Amino acid sequence: MTTTSSYKHVMRQLYESHYVNHSGYSAVTSSHWQEIGDHKASLIDESFELKGAGFGHRLKRDWLRQCYSIPEKIMMRWMLSQYPDLKWIYSLAKEVAVKQGTVFGYDCLRQALSLAIIVRNMSNDVGVLKSKGGRVCIIGDGYGYLACLFRKVFSTVQIIEVNLGRTLLFDAEYIQKVYPNEEVAILQSQSDCNGINETDAAFVFLEAEKYELIEYLPVDLFVNVASMQEMNISVVQNYLQYMRNSQSDKKFFYCCNRLEKLLPDGEVIRFSEYGWRDEDMVMLDELCPWYQKFPVPYPPFWKSFDGPIQHRFLRMK
Repeated sequence: MTTTSSYKHVMRQLYESHYVNHSGYSAVTSSHWQEIGDHKASLIDESFELKGAGFGHRLKRDWLRQCYSIPEKIMMRWMLSQYPDLKWIYSLAKEVAVKQGTVFGYDCLRQALSLAIIVRNMSNDVGVLKSKGGRVCIIGDGYGYLACLFRKVFSTVQIIEVNLGRTLLFDAEYIQKVYPNEEVAILQSQSDCNGINETDAAFVFLEAEKYELIEYLPVDLFVNVASMQEMNISVVQNYLQYMRNSQSDKKFFYCCNRLEKLLPDGEVIRFSEYGWRDEDMVMLDELCPWYQKFPVPYPPFWKSFDGPIQHRFLRMK
């Protein structure tokens, strides 16, 4: 049975497993993360000092960085004005960044817009996320930002955070900043998954090294923003199969990733090869309009990503 725990316990377990006893990268760690995932963690006086790389842009919230980010904020305001029906997410999205102690930047806004478009496209089914027992699984959440924002929008939804163990420590640390008093849990086995309906944990942590446990979980909505493009294609295809096998009657999936990406070891990851099925009920499938260029504080002020990024929202069959 899944038992609730403290952030301290969860984080200490992740730290011991993936930093103190780290003896090499796990089998699900792609060459991309082996090359750029130079995370550092230390435990000092019961507090963690963390330094990560490659999974999100975060600036500590102080007056100097606030001033530095002014051009970016102006461009973000313009970007948000292009989507008037999604603007309701802005104040909540900014609130999460403030509580995490970071500058509210484009990296936050793009995730907020993804959540807003999910809500719009779930239409009549969005009620499942508003009711007690609704469950969202976020795969590859940087700094736990999207998890916190989901909880802001849907106050009773349970969030399952899936990430490489070394990065999952960062998720837990930054979720704690926003929701310090919530109960949490960590999944270790199938029996934990079988008992998840009995737990009151608001946030449940699952190391990607044990991602096969997804198929034993009752999940209403899966979300992945810009991290499947950094996995080996066999791992991505496994994820989709585990998601299809998961225990909910209705399973929705929002996926926002590069159409094609070359990993350092030469493997090419293609969006079209993720494991889609013709019988999937697709409600959104287009180039993600807010995720083709990003703001920079120098002319011409917008810079293109290395390749086009597609987002797709569907009900899985």
